[in-house]
Amino acid sequence: MGGPSPSPPIINSVNPVWDYVLDYYLNVGRIFEFTANQASRFFLYLNGILVSQSSPNVTSWSYTFPSNPEPSSTPNTVRAVVQNSNGSTEHIWNWVVTPTEVAAKPILQKVNPTGVQLPDIPSDTAQPLVLTVSVDQWSTLTLKIDGQVFGSPKNVSTPNSEVTFTIGTDYLNNPQNIGEHTIAINAENSNGVSDSALVYTWKLVCRSDCLPSGNVINFQFDQYRIYNNEWSSWKTAHCNENAIARFGYGSQEKSQFSNDLSKIEWRKNNGTCQKCNVSFYKATGPNQKLFLVSSSRNGHAMVAEYSGRDDTQEHFEADRQLWANWRFFQYDQENIQPAQYVNPSNPQMPRGPPDNFITIRQVTSIYFTQDGTPKYVGTTVAQFRINENNDKDWNYPFAEFEY
Repeated sequence: MGGPSPSPPIINSVNPVWDYVLDYYLNVGRIFEFTANQASRFFLYLNGILVSQSSPNVTSWSYTFPSNPEPSSTPNTVRAVVQNSNGSTEHIWNWVVTPTEVAAKPILQKVNPTGVQLPDIPSDTAQPLVLTVSVDQWSTLTLKIDGQVFGSPKNVSTPNSEVTFTIGTDYLNNPQNIGEHTIAINAENSNGVSDSALVYTWKLVCRSDCLPSGNVINFQFDQYRIYNNEWSSWKTAHCNENAIARFGYGSQEKSQFSNDLSKIEWRKNNGTCQKCNVSFYKATGPNQKLFLVSSSRNGHAMVAEYSGRDDTQEHFEADRQLWANWRFFQYDQENIQPAQYVNPSNPQMPRGPPDNFITIRQVTSIYFTQDGTPKYVGTTVAQFRINENNDKDWNYPFAEFEY
């Protein structure tokens, strides 16, 4: 059996190194050089006409044009070819001969958009990011994102013409690209690289369904991590961590716990949200009177919003005893109601039997266990007993349950 087919020769280096070469028509003697990684025959063409070729089995070749082509606004095509029995490869130069001397480096201008800071772009956008620029000379334009070349360079064959770069949704919809970015566009030809790159700064932000909005967080956080000199690994977020997240997002008292809340980040763990870490310790989100809740029958943690009077202690003590003054929420349910327990279905707030005690606590502190689990300490302010008939009776004195 035969082995793999040999690879064709590769052009290792070229001179000039620029794709666009500018020469004043009176400045003659332009040299084109190229080397290859295999012994080959070298050919050089000008606008499709062979002007020079080497002997076989050489690894480098150069040719000096004794005179320049006539000045023209259309670039001349200089094509270098290396060929042997393994195949061939080529390199193209665009050679522009000008009637007047052009010594300055190319100059770029923004056309649209014209600013530096671009609006934030959500990572679920259906629209590409389009940048249009112009350059005053024949040149090659390159776009870089965060210092890395993005896409293919653009050759500009007409001075002062507009060039469009497109960053498509395949990049914008990739959650790994979420964050702040810098775009730089440069122009280059044999006169050099443009002195000033066109710079844009922008941020690819998390898609809307990865972030909370409105009055409640209507999805489940899958993971959390804790900061203690450094960020811990991600851990599974259960109902207790999700309840603390909702308290940190919407409570009007969150500022009292900002030091501890700032040490926790939550996230959804699907492919589109994995870089959308969320922390709730700043003055964002709704301003609600929130309490943390435990359900005795299933050990489930929830959040309750109080809508009764609290202008005086007397009013609060009276209104807290009314079930209608409390709205319970967790995960994607914004108004949890008691439901019959039917195995294997497990409602967030099951009815009896046995009676289910719903304990509502005012948060007094947030702390972390030795293994980095966030917990809270709370003072019980209300407790209801729910039986199998869905009666919601005020229960006092309060029964004690672990939470």
